[in-house]
Amino acid sequence: TGYYRVNYDDENWQRIAHYLNSDNYTNIHVLNRAQIINDAFHLALEYKLNFSVFWEIVNYLPREKDYVAWYPMIKIFEYMSNMFA
Repeated sequence: TGYYRVNYDDENWQRIAHYLNSDNYTNIHVLNRAQIINDAFHLALEYKLNFSVFWEIVNYLPREKDYVAWYPMIKIFEYMSNMFA
């Protein structure tokens, strides 16, 4: 057992981004939404995913009401602020 990141092909990342930016985003469980954000960011850091895809995914967050889904983005902001400190 272990912790694994999930990297989809480009078409599936686009489908996920499209779905998250639809009115049906809550049909994806909040823990999965959080993990998608976390995976997308870390894969982008490793140059395994284009950062533009990450930004398309998190574009839905202004409508997100659940803290659990926001948590990885908060950690990303912390990481980014430490990079520029």
